[in-house]
This record gives sequence, C-alpha cells and structure tokens, in this order.
Amino acid sequence: MRYSVTAVVLALAICSLLSHAWAESERVFSAQGCRYTLPGPSWEWVDEAEVPHGVFMARDDTGLVMTLIVQPALEGATIGSEFIAGLERGARKNDLIVKRGSRKIRFKGVPCYQMELLMKSERKTAVNRIFIDRGTIYGLQLIGTEDHVEDHPAFEAAMNGFDFLQSTGSAHAPQTSTEDENESSLEKMGEQFAKLLTIVFLVGLVIWGVQKFRNK
Repeated sequence: MRYSVTAVVLALAICSLLSHAWAESERVFSAQGCRYTLPGPSWEWVDEAEVPHGVFMARDDTGLVMTLIVQPALEGATIGSEFIAGLERGARKNDLIVKRGSRKIRFKGVPCYQMELLMKSERKTAVNRIFIDRGTIYGLQLIGTEDHVEDHPAFEAAMNGFDFLQSTGSAHAPQTSTEDENESSLEKMGEQFAKLLTIVFLVGLVIWGVQKFRNK
C-alpha cells in the first residue's frame, strides 16, 4: 500500500511539472492582441533582452532567435505599395544589411510582407514577416545561420508559433491621420519600422553569440 501511495504522489508531481512546462511554452500578450507558443522543448524565452517596441524574444539551442515587435499604425494603413516602399528604403539605408529577397504573402489570414536579409559582417541571415492588423504593425523576425534561415526545418514552426487573440479588440489605438495624410506618411512609417527591425537583428546577434558561448 505504501508503494502505491508513493507511486500516486510521484505521478501527480510529474503531471504538475509537465503542466507547468506546457504553460511556460505559451505566453499570451493581451495588450498586443496575440500569443506565442514555443516551437519545441529546445526553445526558451529570453526575458533579459531589451528590444525597442519588443513583445518577446526566444531562442533555441541551435542558434535560432525569434523576436516580435509591434508599433501603432496610421489609421487605415495596410501592406500597400507606399508602406512597402518605406520598408525597402529603410532596409537599404543600413550598410550592415543586404536584402536577399522579398515577397507578399498571407500570414494568419492577413496580408504580409516577407523580407529576407543578410548581416554582411557576421554572415547571418534573417527573415522578417511584417503585417498590419487591429491598428497595429507586427514584425516577426527569425535569425539563423549563413544558410538561408527560411530553408531551416524549424522555420515555419517558429513563425506559426504566433497567433492572434481572436476575442480581443484593437490591440492599440491607431494613430490618427489627418485629411492631408499622403503617401509620404505611409512610407515614413514603413521606413521607421524597417529601422526597428534592423535594431532587432543586431540585438538578436548578441543573443546568438551568448547562446554560442554557453554551448561551448
């Protein structure tokens, strides 16, 4: 009987630990109207990282680093030609980064612009998925090695860890646009967001370096 009780206690303890681990694998960001689930047991949250407009950062034990940033969008902003032009200009202005490619896709049911980048000095690649919903610009960035990170087996799993909270309303109150709002405002918004993504790339490389040192 004593052994049976011990077995039950151990089973309950294991279940509790597993439940805790599962709860830690998902985080809900109510203010930003989204959640993120870590793609697998090799991933962990990087709570010590400080990223402008950052919502979260996570990494795995192979050197992948995932970050989400958000920023309020101008009223009525979409992934249109003016906003994309600003993103492209912002990416070109940084001498450390080369754009490898870009395309328009749909992600989580909304229009999305995917930009593939290379950090020249470190030979590291990144993919940004930028989309606008509920008055907010979202930027998901995954950093990998010099091999194209979009070809990594875990790429889609890492991206699809993101999801919207369907029951929420506007994540942020959109910035109010005036009647004289024009294309240049949308381009400026895109350029500013591209600059933020560049900073994220640099911070992500630092996190990658720390992970590499820890694995030695």
